[in-house]
Amino acid sequence: MNSISHKKDKFNKGWQYRLKIAIIIGILYGFLNLFGVGCPIKFLTGISCPGCGMTRAVMAALNLQFSKAFYYHPLFGLVPFMFALYLFEDKIKPIYTKYTWILIISLFLTIYVIRLFIIANNIVFIDISSGFVLKFIRFIF
Repeated sequence: MNSISHKKDKFNKGWQYRLKIAIIIGILYGFLNLFGVGCPIKFLTGISCPGCGMTRAVMAALNLQFSKAFYYHPLFGLVPFMFALYLFEDKIKPIYTKYTWILIISLFLTIYVIRLFIIANNIVFIDISSGFVLKFIRFIF
């Protein structure tokens, strides 16, 4: 097997494996939504996560309701890019992948802090008393 076909096989296995992982996560997330859990972090802790509102934002964007999508999560437009980056990272130089993810994570954290502490909304909030962990602790004691 020559070097080029070996790299191609490795690439094909890499993105196929990542696609399987993404599908499994999607199915798991679908079940969580089906049972009313939604965001597992928010469900457990009562604290919204940096991605809270993203599912609603993507659904609104798919229905061409872009202002609603932006309200739910301003970074909804990054979802297809992040998915492609995740699937095909084997084809991108590692340094570019690393810095792209750092930029994306920085954007998410910045928007999260702004939404949590500066802009009042009903999407991102802290309500520890609504979290399952605290309710469970109160139930035990």
